[in-house]
Amino acid sequence: MRLRYNEDLIVANVLFGCNFPVLVSLTQGVMDYRMLFVMEVMVVALCFIPHLIFDASAWHLEWHDVRNIIVVTLFVVYGWLYMLLWGASSTNAFDASTLATLGPVITLVASRIATHHRMRLPRIVGVVVALFGAGL
Repeated sequence: MRLRYNEDLIVANVLFGCNFPVLVSLTQGVMDYRMLFVMEVMVVALCFIPHLIFDASAWHLEWHDVRNIIVVTLFVVYGWLYMLLWGASSTNAFDASTLATLGPVITLVASRIATHHRMRLPRIVGVVVALFGAGL
């Protein structure tokens, strides 16, 4: 059961990695990154809002949950996504993919800072190898 979540994260990261060549090709010839940003937000809203309307179990949120969701949405959608599309419009797929390898390194370091758990040797080796790979 514990591995199921790891499998989901692996699939999510594979899709994330495939995302860069597509975004770069779209933003460098087909459409402006701002137009792509608006389209992504609209498609998500058009898919998610009807689900909320017709699924009664989705309405069990507390107000503090809504506040947290809004904060995360501002960071992820209007921070990360917008900057990702803007950056994709100014680079090539290879460089964007190389820079994306730093994401897990930053996540490990940030989780170490946020949770104060001790970094074990395999994670330290993973960070060093990822930094070396991105630098190479």
